[in-house]
Amino acid sequence: MGISVLTRINQSHPRPSINYTMYNIWNKWDPLETVMLGSFYPAEFFQDVKSDRIRSALTRIADEEAEDNAHFERVLKEHGVNVLRPKLESDSIMNHIDHQGRMGEQFANSMYAIPRAPIAPRDCQFVLGNDLFLTSAEDHPGIISALKDYCTDMVHLHELPLYAPNYTVVNDRLLIDTDVSMHSHVVPRDADSLRDYTQRIHKYLDSNIDIIKKLYPHIQVERIEVGAHNDGCFHTVADGAIISVMDMDIYEKTFPGWDVLYLPDEDWSSVRKFVEHKVAIKKSWWLPGEEDNEEFTNFVETWLQDWVGDMEETVTAVNVIMLNPNTCCTVNATSDMKQFMKKHKIDCVDIPNRHRYILDSGLHCKTLDLKRKS
Repeated sequence: MGISVLTRINQSHPRPSINYTMYNIWNKWDPLETVMLGSFYPAEFFQDVKSDRIRSALTRIADEEAEDNAHFERVLKEHGVNVLRPKLESDSIMNHIDHQGRMGEQFANSMYAIPRAPIAPRDCQFVLGNDLFLTSAEDHPGIISALKDYCTDMVHLHELPLYAPNYTVVNDRLLIDTDVSMHSHVVPRDADSLRDYTQRIHKYLDSNIDIIKKLYPHIQVERIEVGAHNDGCFHTVADGAIISVMDMDIYEKTFPGWDVLYLPDEDWSSVRKFVEHKVAIKKSWWLPGEEDNEEFTNFVETWLQDWVGDMEETVTAVNVIMLNPNTCCTVNATSDMKQFMKKHKIDCVDIPNRHRYILDSGLHCKTLDLKRKS
């Protein structure tokens, strides 16, 4: 991955240029005022797919995803949140076929993927204090366009395989997951190359931290090693309360004295069809009802690998978003989670997210909080 250094807009007068009414994030639980909610392609994007079995599966995802996101948007607005959406131009999947009839974009001398929809605006940007930080220049143009319409002031960091979900803001602390071993397909696997690669990453990460510290000298930056996106591993739901995946051992040092609820992995016994289906796929994804649709499976495995994640490594219950100190948006919260939340005076609002197992996006991934009242 090439390293590009982009300068901050209005760099010569950085602080006066900030519009303090646009960005304000210091933690994950203050009352949410403005958020971006991701979008998936409309059904029309897939209408030119010739195979009925492939097209019907794709348009079903599109229609149901639109329903789920519309419900999510209503809940956000009912709680007084201003909602931004990425801009999606009229398009067709057929516009992504090259002159040889192949679908997707060229990557590393092989066909990689049909461009992913702007479903996860949190992937490449995060807000700390009164600044929006970009960790990659390659996010979906619909996301970037909507953010620029909202406010053009952005801080560009060095591009690394440490994307925005590896940065977690907790009041006057910034936690950064620096374990690059699982972050990117370009990370070398042999020990010597990985060591050299990691040293280079930390060099550029130091530069990013310098950029952040110049803007926020009081911020305490802490490096942790999770090996995955933070919001897929833990979530600080209150000052003193965390929900977490199992087997995380960072809290005694990082959050001493905090109350931690460890959430179990998905109950795979309840999704027998997926367990049978996964032997035929590279990554671990699932579209219920399409396990025997070989045409669709082959299509996803050939062209949509950038869309899917590894659902066996994901605990979507951790991927929540707080609307205010007393309200949390969740997906199928367990009784233990509801009891834990109630102890901390938090109500759970269930949000449908039917296609999280194929689109690899929980509720937190689908949103980018831009402004909270603090």
